[in-house]
Amino acid sequence: MLNQGDTVGVYQVLSVIGRGGFGIVYRGNHQELGIEVAIKEYFPHELCVRHNQTVEPSKPEFRASFEESLDRFIKEAKQLEKFRDCPNIVTCRDFFRANGTAYIVMDYVQGLPLSVLLEQREEHGQPFTENDLFLVVLPLLTGLQTVHESGVCHRDIKPSNILIRRKDHAPVLIDFGAAKHEISMLTKSFAPYSDGYAAMEQVGEGEIGPWTDIYGVGAVMWRMVAGGASQLSSSNPVTIQRRAFELMQGRTDPLPSATEIGDNRFSDRTLKTIDDCLIINVSDRLQSCNELMGRLSPGNLELDKSVTPKKGENNSSDILFDQAVLLDATKAKEVLSTALLSSHSNPSTDLMTTEDLVISLKAESIARQTSVTGWFYVGLFLGFIGLLIAYGRSPDLPIGSISNYSGDDRHFFEQAYLQALKAKQINATWRGCILGNGVSIFLLWIIY
Repeated sequence: MLNQGDTVGVYQVLSVIGRGGFGIVYRGNHQELGIEVAIKEYFPHELCVRHNQTVEPSKPEFRASFEESLDRFIKEAKQLEKFRDCPNIVTCRDFFRANGTAYIVMDYVQGLPLSVLLEQREEHGQPFTENDLFLVVLPLLTGLQTVHESGVCHRDIKPSNILIRRKDHAPVLIDFGAAKHEISMLTKSFAPYSDGYAAMEQVGEGEIGPWTDIYGVGAVMWRMVAGGASQLSSSNPVTIQRRAFELMQGRTDPLPSATEIGDNRFSDRTLKTIDDCLIINVSDRLQSCNELMGRLSPGNLELDKSVTPKKGENNSSDILFDQAVLLDATKAKEVLSTALLSSHSNPSTDLMTTEDLVISLKAESIARQTSVTGWFYVGLFLGFIGLLIAYGRSPDLPIGSISNYSGDDRHFFEQAYLQALKAKQINATWRGCILGNGVSIFLLWIIY
């Protein structure tokens, strides 16, 4: 792979973002404009090798396949260029041939893969709600409808191919699978689809169309619902091959329906829509993004007021990555309306690697925990001060002064005094703790 500091065209390589069977993605910088970008290099490692920076077929008999699949890669770049004005599709800034291979230059998106966000939310006991599902899926469908109207299908929709942009919470669809499909047909190696998210026509015979991507979107929605279903051993959808085999044997579909696992957490209409996206038979499945958006109409959305920020809570875009909620409900209708009206504003993309973002989020979490711990100790200190004050006060004598008594009467009043002192000290302890911790809780409420 290219090393840090290497140049390709007018771009300098900063780091490696990731690699797969079909290519390598780098974080790069435009040397003249100073813009950070993502650079996708065509590098099917089963067909080629690298000598210094030059890529060439690893065997003479691979040259024809390498060149043909390289043309497919360039074709993907030209397709992406059509969607430059679509904010929910990764933007292609440039594409060119160099070093014996080809490169696609794309916007570098600051955010987290939906797969990571789902896992983090679930680990902290905050699985996706119906509101969250709408806020991710509806804008995604808007962009995907534009793609389909251009005669292009994504073919590999899954949570890890959906980035949630930190700045505006918008989902961004990345890593189109059309080129991967055609390249895999040449290499006969890597599967051009993702298990659990691929429709029957992708793994077998059948016509690929918008309905194929609908199955992928349905599987993504099913994954959102499954994250909060305690009865499931796995939140990943079952492969289409296994589903088809079990049904052909006359057995129950191994993929639990969304209606079954999302009961009482999602509306019946939404759950039924998800199930209709996951129908194996193409003709019975929902056929287009417009049809799916109509079924997921925001007019049927009842916002969950429990996720509305309280006084003092963070109401910025950072709330998307909070451990508590995905988005504040007060913004939900505005975001949904913007998505459904196909607002194609293309906000400038903040630049940060996923690794840097995760580190930043962890640092924020640690800072918050440290602050909470600090205020807890402040509360204990205040409670201790209250305890000392209470201990410093002696209870009133039961009757006059003990020195006025002698014999059995004196002994009786001494015991009564000690019992009163003990009772008052116990009460002072509780009052001091309650007072101190009450003050610290009040301060925490004001701050957060």
